[in-house]
Amino acid sequence: MNRPNPDYGFFVAPSDGHELSEVEQVDSVREFLAHVDPVTGYLE
Repeated sequence: MNRPNPDYGFFVAPSDGHELSEVEQVDSVREFLAHVDPVTGYLE
């Protein structure tokens, strides 16, 4: 069966413990995705 690894995912938490705004969450996801190789789908 080909499916996502249940141990793989995205999580972000600021070191100061504040709750991220929606803009900060979107920025974090975009920054993460910028490191994904579009050819292989793996992190660089």
